[in-house]
Amino acid sequence: MFLAGIRLICIVAMTLSVEGSAASVQARLAALRERAGLEGLDGVLLLPGPNLRYFLGVVTESYERPTLCLLSFRGPSSMLVPRLDLERVRDQLVVEDVELIPYADDEDPWRIVREMLERARLGGCTLGVEGRLPFKTFTRLVGLSPGLSLREVDELFYGLRVVKDEHEVEAHRRASRILQEALRATLREVRVGLEEREVKLLFERNAFALGAESVPFCLVQSGPNAAKPHLEPTERRIRKGDLLVLDAGVTWGGYFADVTRTVCLGEPGEEQRRVFDVVVRAQSEALRHARPGVRAEELDRAARGVIAKHGYGPYFIHRTGHGLGLEVHEEPFIREGSPTALARGMVFTVEPGIYLPGRLGVRLEDNLVVTEQGHENLTYLPKSLRVEDYQ
Repeated sequence: MFLAGIRLICIVAMTLSVEGSAASVQARLAALRERAGLEGLDGVLLLPGPNLRYFLGVVTESYERPTLCLLSFRGPSSMLVPRLDLERVRDQLVVEDVELIPYADDEDPWRIVREMLERARLGGCTLGVEGRLPFKTFTRLVGLSPGLSLREVDELFYGLRVVKDEHEVEAHRRASRILQEALRATLREVRVGLEEREVKLLFERNAFALGAESVPFCLVQSGPNAAKPHLEPTERRIRKGDLLVLDAGVTWGGYFADVTRTVCLGEPGEEQRRVFDVVVRAQSEALRHARPGVRAEELDRAARGVIAKHGYGPYFIHRTGHGLGLEVHEEPFIREGSPTALARGMVFTVEPGIYLPGRLGVRLEDNLVVTEQGHENLTYLPKSLRVEDYQ
């Protein structure tokens, strides 16, 4: 049973430096056990992904070979691992009270899972699971143990992960620096005539050269494409006078940075300047409200109020921001109806935008950490339409 302008190069030992020592992992497990007990859970099931990384420091994948970790509050905890991943997982696991159980390709992993449930004394009990649990795995588990009850407990996991410790905040800082310097380097290379997808390739090259662990996305939208916020880069060539929206994300040690800037390739027109100025004002007003105790929806209202005042309300078509962590979108969500009170250690984006279909789009996105008295803005890039200002 488990216990209650900066260039970054040659970054090593990401996982241990961010997830921390065995003591910090044990502290997370103890907090999980305490919260789970209050909710009447007898154990939780973790899949490869952010929760497994957060609570055990393990980064692995699960394809056709199932991988899962059974944390029991009634008996021993164990983790099912394909034999070819055993050494990789063993090297990362920093706690001794989770038994690794490997299996070969000619073995039935679900027979082993049945034995794990029996040893964990979870027959007829309640097991907390992630909402993304595959239906196939759900039906297998229910069939293996009569009376076993599965309950989706994503709110429990997010509730424990939403406030970041100093290791995590530092990881966000490093990811943010890498991302911003990669954006700066890319904007030095952007020119009229490049395809949007060519700009994406430039960014990816720069991000990895600066030490990014991964580059999960890079949206590049020019001219009328900038009015389509989630459009992937296309073959469209950038033209003189286009607005160019760059929205990119990188990770360092598993933790995300997500920054957006809008620039003009050439001299901006009157409408472009006007819309850009409104977005700058809206973001500034939202930032002014970012401090402990303020509800997340108040930041959304602040930004949305500025945009509506200038007549662009119908063209602000998404929430004002989202939390960052081991996932690019997690709590807290900065939107109307979110009563979440901001607290020290929360990390999130503030990214108002205006999108005029067929004409243009503008979005600015910063990354914030809530501090004791206010917030730290991790984003230092200028907010300017002039590409020259990013040199």
